[in-house]
Amino acid sequence: LLRGGARGLMQEAKERRDTLPARIARMSAIVAADPASHRIIWHDLEDERRAIEKALPDVRSVYGAQDPNEQEKRIIGFANGEFVNLAGKPVMLGSGVNFQRFCHKAIFVGVSHKFNDFIQAIHRIARFLQRHEVEIDIIHAESEREVVRDLQAKWAEHDRLVATMSDIIRQYG
Repeated sequence: LLRGGARGLMQEAKERRDTLPARIARMSAIVAADPASHRIIWHDLEDERRAIEKALPDVRSVYGAQDPNEQEKRIIGFANGEFVNLAGKPVMLGSGVNFQRFCHKAIFVGVSHKFNDFIQAIHRIARFLQRHEVEIDIIHAESEREVVRDLQAKWAEHDRLVATMSDIIRQYG
């Protein structure tokens, strides 16, 4: 997915719309290579959700306009291993749920600058009692390389802060 770099939120949003078919095709190829694995498919835009649903007819999505009881049913069903593909936004499902019992794979069908949502989404499956190596696929266009660099820098800073906090706790209890 090679394109010129996007600058600014408007251009980033346009790039996400323009590269959606290629990102969905890549997601479909990843799923087709291992269709039996349980995975979370993360997205940020409703257009992405609709494209995911079209490409993967068996996916179950959780979204804001959905009946809360249906949301809960789908979240619990996925957590219990009742179906293999769950699509959702990190802002909705990225905190407070545990999917590690049946799931160790996730696909981000795009990237954003929201590091907290990103790391929390990963920690839905990369957590205590996870029995498998976690696999995370992050699909992005070359034009989004600055967003990826931003996430990498934020992750490095996160690691540095965690190490500093661990040193403080070791030193002072």
